[in-house]
Amino acid sequence: MSNPSYSHDEYFPTDRAAYQPPYNPYYQPYENQPNHITGQYARGQDQTVMIAPEPQPGQRTSRSRTSTIRRPRLENPEKRRKRRSEGRVNTCIKYAVFFYNLLFWIVGAALLGFGIWGLVSKSVGLEDITSGFLDPMWLVTILGAFIFILSTAGCLGALRENTCLLKFYSIVLGLIILAEITIVILAYFYRDEGTNLVSNWVDKAIYDYMDDPDTQFLMDSMQKDMKCCGGNGPDDWEKNLYFNCSSPAQSKCGVPYSCCRPPDSIAIINYQCGYGVRDEITTPSQDDVIYTIGCVKSIDKWLTQNLVLIGGIIGGIVLVQSMALWFVRSLIGDIKAIKSMWK
Repeated sequence: MSNPSYSHDEYFPTDRAAYQPPYNPYYQPYENQPNHITGQYARGQDQTVMIAPEPQPGQRTSRSRTSTIRRPRLENPEKRRKRRSEGRVNTCIKYAVFFYNLLFWIVGAALLGFGIWGLVSKSVGLEDITSGFLDPMWLVTILGAFIFILSTAGCLGALRENTCLLKFYSIVLGLIILAEITIVILAYFYRDEGTNLVSNWVDKAIYDYMDDPDTQFLMDSMQKDMKCCGGNGPDDWEKNLYFNCSSPAQSKCGVPYSCCRPPDSIAIINYQCGYGVRDEITTPSQDDVIYTIGCVKSIDKWLTQNLVLIGGIIGGIVLVQSMALWFVRSLIGDIKAIKSMWK
């Protein structure tokens, strides 16, 4: 039975003339938007023109006067339902998670192997963990083992479609993201406490400079790159037994070679350039020979000048980790949806 209030020619002109929708306060004009029924494109003067299709015999026509703007989807819902009905997860997400964790698995294995080699070569024992100064090789070993275990869970969970391993991976990764954000916020608002931690580490490194080759390498690299000497200045090297002014060694009242200003013409490194430079009698002016600014102040200055760069790097790392977390949660949802069809 026909509806007398409905005019077919009013809504669907038979000559396929341009159809102008009535005023709608919620309608936002878009250029080159496709018709939601015919998929054809048309452009008008003020807003998008929708071309009305010719009615087919026996076809029920819609009385909607406004177009529907569909949100873009990563995957067609029909394809997703068909894929899940066939018992298949999203292959792209599955192998993206696998290769992402495979890369970190290689990095973790390399760090773990390098750390164990360093500990064995230096004969470092477990008692050093409880001491006031943690050996750098222990840090490398612990970090490598953590990355290796977590990435192994991610690889196996994605490859075998194991929800238990994937949930463990997603929970730990989420905690890592929260910890990174928390550390950045705390480091920004508690800069003085962070400066004290760096100062304490430098003092301990100065004391163990000649006894630990890893600490010696870190101190030399920091002093050369940051163009600094000691924690608060060259006088901090008085805490070292070999550079103490009362030491019988040839290096007394001196500093390591990494504190020396590099000469312009000589390419050969003089490892004794810092011997005796803190003696005011033999070296009245230290500025011409060594760096006189402390490393703690240099590090604080470098962080202040590169705050935007550091924030961008940390933001990029968090973004990549968040994408990996989203992929893992999507994969878990696929697996759960497939398992629900088996019941």
